[in-house]
Amino acid sequence: MKEYNFKAKPIWPKGLEKEMNLQVAFRTFIKSGENIMIALTASTVYRLWVNNMFVGIGPARTAKGIFKVDEYDIGQYLTLDENEVIVEVVGYNVNSYYTMDQPSFLQAQVVEDDQVIAYTGGSYFDYRICDERVRKVQRYSYQRPFSECYHYPKSNNYTKNNLSVLEDKRCIYREIRYPAYEVLYPQKIISSGQVDFDYVSDSIKEDRSYTDINDKLKGYKKEDLDEHLSSEYQNMSFAESQGEHDQSYKTYEFPFNATGLIAFSIKCDKKTSVYALFDELLIDGDIDTTRADCCNGIKIYFEKGDYDFISFEPYTFKYLKLVSDGNCSIENIRIIEYKHEKVDYEIDLEDEDLKLIYQAGLEIYLSNAVDVFTDCPSRERAGWLCDSFFIGRVEYVLTGENILEKSFLENIIYAHDFPHIPAGMIPMNYPADHYRGGFIPNWGMWFILELEEYFLRTGDRKLVDQAKQRVYDFLNYLENFENDLGLLENLKGWVFVEWSKANDLTQDINYPSNMVYYKMLRAIGKLYGDHGLLSKSLKLRQVICKRSFNGEFFTDNEVRKDVLINPNHTTEVCQYYAFFTGIADKESHKDLWLKLMNEFGPNRKKDNKYPKVYFANAFIGNYLRLELLYKDKRYDQVLQEMKDYFLKMARTTGTLWEKDEATASCNHGFASHVIYWLNGIYNSPKI
Repeated sequence: MKEYNFKAKPIWPKGLEKEMNLQVAFRTFIKSGENIMIALTASTVYRLWVNNMFVGIGPARTAKGIFKVDEYDIGQYLTLDENEVIVEVVGYNVNSYYTMDQPSFLQAQVVEDDQVIAYTGGSYFDYRICDERVRKVQRYSYQRPFSECYHYPKSNNYTKNNLSVLEDKRCIYREIRYPAYEVLYPQKIISSGQVDFDYVSDSIKEDRSYTDINDKLKGYKKEDLDEHLSSEYQNMSFAESQGEHDQSYKTYEFPFNATGLIAFSIKCDKKTSVYALFDELLIDGDIDTTRADCCNGIKIYFEKGDYDFISFEPYTFKYLKLVSDGNCSIENIRIIEYKHEKVDYEIDLEDEDLKLIYQAGLEIYLSNAVDVFTDCPSRERAGWLCDSFFIGRVEYVLTGENILEKSFLENIIYAHDFPHIPAGMIPMNYPADHYRGGFIPNWGMWFILELEEYFLRTGDRKLVDQAKQRVYDFLNYLENFENDLGLLENLKGWVFVEWSKANDLTQDINYPSNMVYYKMLRAIGKLYGDHGLLSKSLKLRQVICKRSFNGEFFTDNEVRKDVLINPNHTTEVCQYYAFFTGIADKESHKDLWLKLMNEFGPNRKKDNKYPKVYFANAFIGNYLRLELLYKDKRYDQVLQEMKDYFLKMARTTGTLWEKDEATASCNHGFASHVIYWLNGIYNSPKI
């Protein structure tokens, strides 16, 4: 992490740096010239404009109390004698899985030929509080901060009064790629008609981010909201019809399930309210604005006039319904995609189905590898471990580097502490504030598995050494749960195996977790030359094989009732964990291996020969299965099962899903791993 030396100072309107959902616009004017750049960082999120032209959003996320600095060459935008530079910053000041809860500020400077010509903390910037943004609105989701609602036109009352210089911030260079902003247009209108705003639904869905606001989940309480957005979206009734109507809607379909800023131009003949409702897929032919417990909509009030609207935050959707209650004309409807830069990578696929799956995997990677590896760009935008293990492999395939993975790991390694989870625990996702104390002990183990693979890919010994204290602190935490057999027993937190019955079989001794523990011990032993851990891991493997394997399958758990009792529960994913971690191999457990390879997989539900073995799900059982097939060089089977698992997803949304049905995220970062397999089969098997 390279320190960034600013002349600029962090600033914010006096006394307002801890206000929730406050948007402030900062402005300066500069003359045209060559070699002019702006360097900036902020809390929480900024948008940069030059002469009303959108430049970018940021900053890249990092560990709490540390701020990455973005640098933009803005010479191309400086077309006037006096050029207006505006940085809009929204300070959320709430905990989330997406952004950190820390006081708001902007720190920015404009540099020409290495000379700072304007900077915050001097007299160069004025500001206005963006009253067009409605502050007291509900959160977008449990995992993300606020929804968006606006009243336009905006004021233009800039001032320099009551602008405070705040305490110094630790600022570092970005050192990761900058996002790409490609424009995507809808490919067709799939429905249009009239809207009934007086409709009253008999079933209003209210999720926890709407009703359960407190000091552990910060936001505005339901009774204090100025807008009840999710309820309003549900209390609309739509009827398809031809022609133009004052109260009307049109639903647009985009080429695929994309991630970016919602944008459109609008001409209002009178005061009008517009709703932008969206989702990744259609439910019963329509958009469900509450699917996956999100508030999938933006509300905008417009006075008479012409406007060009761009959302502040990126959202993920294939379908966009624009609804209005007045006479208006909406044009230039688009998504300004927020994604990883274009990759210089090709794979020669003749099979059209595999092409679809590859393209879906690519879109997933591009939208989940921007500033951190994320689980999904929609509901959470969170830097989840385990997902990152799989995405890190894909980054190397697509770019030949692991720049973003290094940054992702550094965020966890360099964080000062994680005050709301047990000492030694590694957070399940980060950067994030886990005020409710939630953690997944399994994901800390996956952090170490990823660190090992990162080292094998990059040879970055320095980062491995920097991680050592974090690794051993976590190991010391887990050792407190070892029983007299060396097995982890009664793990605290959310013991997560996968989205299947396996998640109900996690106590008292969970064998998939202990299998990963075995693999983790071996990884630490190899990374740090710890022969004691290597010896310990071998003993653990023997215990797991003896106690979990029932002669036909590995069982998921044992429960303690004075003594340990094995209920003989068996899941498909437990078998994959056994072989993935090296507890079993095709020689030591030949019959089980052949049974899994030949009689399990995507078609077992059609003719289930093993009804007592609970099915696996996409995250992560189906992926572990494909990895085992791939390592065994069963390439034809890998390709066929990829089609069986993923083709429906690719055809439906153009992306791949968190689960095997569309009940959650339809764009999930780990699923980009299909590219890793396709690359290994067609391009470079050595990776």
